Amino acid sequence: MTKLLFPLFLVLFAFGACAHAPMSGVTEAGSRVEIGKGDPPPGFTELGAFEVADPPVCANDAKAGTEEGARVALRNRAGQLGADYVQIFRTASDPCNRVVIRAIAFKRAGD
Repeated sequence: MTKLLFPLFLVLFAFGACAHAPMSGVTEAGSRVEIGKGDPPPGFTELGAFEVADPPVCANDAKAGTEEGARVALRNRAGQLGADYVQIFRTASDPCNRVVIRAIAFKRAGD
């Protein structure tokens, strides 16, 4: 019986560890940022608007960016700004095939 439970325990432990791991490429500060399309909860102050893109610059290889890559960049930049919440107001592609996200950063009042 113990021989059967041990592999099951290892599998459950592995899934539990992955569930709490940050997305690939996200910094520690970026992992604390909440992202949404709606207004922030009450008690937040605006830090300002910003935009990020994936890839960050137009490349000669014309490789298309991804929304996942742009969201990683969004989290990391918001973390650098000290934001706690980011409101996305536009996601689009530009002529270089980059995914560009425009957003507003907010911080909890009193932090």
